[in-house]
Amino acid sequence: MSKTKFAKEQKRKKKRETIKKNKIKHLSHLRQMILKFDELEEVRCEAVDLDSDYKKIIQDLEKAISVTKNGIGLAAPQIGQNKRIIIIRPDLKTNAMQSFVNPRISEISQDTTVMKEGCLSYPGYFAKVIRSIEIKVEHDFNGIKKEDSFKGIEARIIQHEIDHLNGKCDVGEEYKKSKIYNF
Repeated sequence: MSKTKFAKEQKRKKKRETIKKNKIKHLSHLRQMILKFDELEEVRCEAVDLDSDYKKIIQDLEKAISVTKNGIGLAAPQIGQNKRIIIIRPDLKTNAMQSFVNPRISEISQDTTVMKEGCLSYPGYFAKVIRSIEIKVEHDFNGIKKEDSFKGIEARIIQHEIDHLNGKCDVGEEYKKSKIYNF
């Protein structure tokens, strides 16, 4: 290999390494956007003014959840925004996301199930949580009030994320109880 070819190859290699380092820094920053349990304020969130720039919050939620391995839902307070916005990603294979602005559970089924739930603000911790199997959710969609029905995992995720908007986290409560009695 000639000196010039070698020099060009070294330059390309260095450029690839720089891009990789920058990408890792960027991903690390996005992961740090998600507040951990000791930083998370458990307060009731404000409704979103539809004339405001709330779409930036949705973009930040999408970016933050996209760097998580198993994150299937995220609420605005988990990234430090006191607004009523959530995002769900129920199918990790397709990575399809759905956002909800000013969501409110309007109807809830009496049929419930208990499952283990995790929370991105309590990484590695799981708790058994009882949830309704089916729900109806009112939310704003491009300035229009909309009501949608959900069941199964989607209903569970939405209930969990709306709990965050209301200053509640069942996983967090169980975590705190376990730390109180864990000597």
